[in-house]
Amino acid sequence: MFDLYGVGVTQPWFSDDQASWGPRNRALIKGTDGLDGQERQFLVDVLARPYPQTTAGIPRFFGFDWHSLTFTMKVTPNPYIGESEIFVPRERYYPEDFRIDYNSAIILEYDANSSTGLSVVENPGDMDASTISWNEMNSTIVIQRWSTAIGDHTVQIYPIP
Repeated sequence: MFDLYGVGVTQPWFSDDQASWGPRNRALIKGTDGLDGQERQFLVDVLARPYPQTTAGIPRFFGFDWHSLTFTMKVTPNPYIGESEIFVPRERYYPEDFRIDYNSAIILEYDANSSTGLSVVENPGDMDASTISWNEMNSTIVIQRWSTAIGDHTVQIYPIP
């Protein structure tokens, strides 16, 4: 599955310049100091964007808008087959924190002091907010259980305005 920009399958080399790839060097790290070197931001920024790692259902679309820093995913969920996880490089794209809009039924925002890592901003759909959490160690949003509403569901992640 590819995102909006056709990025989905990549073949980066996680080596530094010692690998001698020549003029087509795709090493993610500059120099010859291994992982202690400076990252090649033009490569890493493209690869380290939000994306679904696992989806309990059928992903219909996902993409990251570089201008608004908004990630959008549409999925036909199966609430009975497990969790879904969305990788979110918070420190890279959302240093001032982020919000999650799930189907316009609930809006959550990052909250380091909350037990789930998220707090409710709005909940017009009266959804159970405990089914969505933030995993700081893995930098992922975890949707433990999708709503049982029929049809495609949309998740958007964006900077706090």
